[in-house]
Amino acid sequence: SSGCSGSVSLSAATGSCWSSSSSSTHQGSGKSAPGVGGGGVTWIMPEFVGRAVLADYEFGQTLGCGTFGVTRLVTHRRTARPWACKTICKASIAASPAAVSDVQHEVAILQHLAGHSGIVQLQAVYEDERSIHLIMELCTGGDLLDYISRFGRLSEAEAADIGHAMLTTLQHCHRWVWLP
Repeated sequence: SSGCSGSVSLSAATGSCWSSSSSSTHQGSGKSAPGVGGGGVTWIMPEFVGRAVLADYEFGQTLGCGTFGVTRLVTHRRTARPWACKTICKASIAASPAAVSDVQHEVAILQHLAGHSGIVQLQAVYEDERSIHLIMELCTGGDLLDYISRFGRLSEAEAADIGHAMLTTLQHCHRWVWLP
């Protein structure tokens, strides 16, 4: 179990939304449109089918939980670099075309906005029979409210630096507005 109450259940060993000893490798139906592929599996993002997340990453502790999945700490097996893996249980979104579209848009937007220091970087995407795995930059240290709570009031210079960083990130997002 993921350690999150009220959310989908994920295997502790694999980060997948099922508990099984079967492999997380998968064979896709090629680069077809989303839909039912071989073996009756529904592929939501077929361009990312055919790669095994467990071959590349080792799953660690749970970082957070959401309505459709869990975010876990993962370590890249070759480089030992830590990342965050957002695992979305396909069973929890498959019945909702809006939820499927939201996941597809999230990936497209993160890919499109890649390269800016104020935007989390998407490293890789994997899809298997039961889950979609988004491997993203691991952001540590908490959010701005955590920072202010920890260190107290910001100096004028700190507030200006943070405001500048936020506004340049927002400007980058609006400069590259793109909706699939």
